[in-house]
Amino acid sequence: MPVKEYKIAVFGGSNSGVTGTVLRFEESLVNYEPIIEGSNKKLLDLDGEQYVLEILHTAGTEQFTAMRDLYMKIANGFVLVYSITERSTYNSLDTIYNQIVKIRDTKDVPIIVVGNKCDLESQRAVSQDDGKALADKYGADFLEVSVKYQIRISDILTTLIKRINSSNDSKKPDHGPDHRSHCSLV
Repeated sequence: MPVKEYKIAVFGGSNSGVTGTVLRFEESLVNYEPIIEGSNKKLLDLDGEQYVLEILHTAGTEQFTAMRDLYMKIANGFVLVYSITERSTYNSLDTIYNQIVKIRDTKDVPIIVVGNKCDLESQRAVSQDDGKALADKYGADFLEVSVKYQIRISDILTTLIKRINSSNDSKKPDHGPDHRSHCSLV
């Protein structure tokens, strides 16, 4: 069976946890190994298939707009990250999403909206309903995670890969499983 290669772009505002999310991908995934030492290309086994994933991100800084635009053009799927403790990071996703749609000239783009820092429930500024509503607005999947405690980090890529495969197969969105449950540290 041939190996599928996907470019995954990860975007979010400052303090949303983009860099931490990217760093945790390889720490949390089973069978997620570097293809070349020091490379951002990784091998992932999922449902009996192998995927080479190249994770693209600009660490949320605005100084890399040319690189960000290039990533928006070439990526197969997108992870849009906000912090549940900072409303401004949630609000910044509309700008990112609109730029993706403009560059891609379509709204039919595989996306997962990720609410990070679900371990900080007492500091919540963005409700799960708001996160889900934003994902629904984008035709995307939704997931809350904790980068700090590695809660559901591997689900980000597996959910997005399934979305990309579904989009490639049928061009119809598959909203996947409902991941709205509260964050659990157990």
